[in-house]
Amino acid sequence: MSMAIRMRPDVDRYWRIRASADMERHPRRAERYAEHAVELAPTAWRNWRQLALIQYQLGDSAQAEASLVRAAGLDRGYVPHMELANLAWLLGDMPRFWTENAKALRISPVKAYPGIFNEIYHLAGEHPRQLERILPVGQAPPICGAIQFLCAHRAVKVATNAWRLMPRRCPQEWGWACQTAALTLSGAWLTEAQKSTASPPAQRCLDFWNRAAAAGAVVAPAAEGAITDGRFGYPWIGGLTWNPGQAQSLQRIRVGTGEEANRVVLAFDGSEPDHQQLFWQWVIVQPSQTYQVTFDVRGDQVRRASGLALSAMQGNGKRIWALPAQIGDSWQTMRGVFSVPANVHAILLAFTYDRPLGVPSARGQVLLSNVHMTATAH
Repeated sequence: MSMAIRMRPDVDRYWRIRASADMERHPRRAERYAEHAVELAPTAWRNWRQLALIQYQLGDSAQAEASLVRAAGLDRGYVPHMELANLAWLLGDMPRFWTENAKALRISPVKAYPGIFNEIYHLAGEHPRQLERILPVGQAPPICGAIQFLCAHRAVKVATNAWRLMPRRCPQEWGWACQTAALTLSGAWLTEAQKSTASPPAQRCLDFWNRAAAAGAVVAPAAEGAITDGRFGYPWIGGLTWNPGQAQSLQRIRVGTGEEANRVVLAFDGSEPDHQQLFWQWVIVQPSQTYQVTFDVRGDQVRRASGLALSAMQGNGKRIWALPAQIGDSWQTMRGVFSVPANVHAILLAFTYDRPLGVPSARGQVLLSNVHMTATAH
């Protein structure tokens, strides 16, 4: 770097790099180099930033703050505001800490959100509720990023409060972020519902899902004890609507169009695993309630005892009930009833395939439609 400075002493970047290299061992000399870089290019924010770092190291926090303020004023990015926030934290100036972090968040790129949230979370004593202080009302991207961060740290209630800061309708250009945040948060509430014997987590999941549906973040509203999208008219995104899963046969599932609209086609070629969940959805239910489930099915060269069924399961994977599909060449309606165990508030309804013992693997096509679930009188 010395050779570069001798050849081009008018280049501010060389002086800034030299200052950065010398600040640990020779901070006073590094300060002179940084000041010279500022003299050469007083509108370059990185020069002011480097000078601020050296000034803080030398114990001059007031000058360091002034230099960072100059850097923040010259740069349109979020980094100077983050560094001002860190300096404020070191000086015990918490109001300034939150103000600068809020400024940084408003202008930071999406890829920077995890780092910003993580730093704030740890500097604020790992109190997730503090993140709400800096979220910009009505600005979907940072709010969605915060919701994912909070759910990862099991702060589900705080994440739900953060959703209330979202715009009334999710902006179309940020639809993917809104949907991801909504699925993350509904999934967190579903996890809580499976662990709890009380009803609030399940009801909060349902309430949140419907708020997200009203905002356009998820495809359709849900209702207690009812199938969402029983006619397969919406995209499958998971949550409280259909989840396509990862089973081999699922690669052959499609939603029909034209005359085959609102029907799912399962194409079995005999290579599928003997036991698998094809597709499913979570349903919020009342404990000890009895429900009737129906679905329409038709086959094309598929054995009657095919092993296809609609199953109800608890969150731990325990099967409560199964309604086998009796498959023929014409449409048939399958009907069955089951009772929810006590203290269970959410069940998994899944179309499953279990090859019967001694029966060849299923081959041919199966069409499914009109899946419904209703509560029955006790």
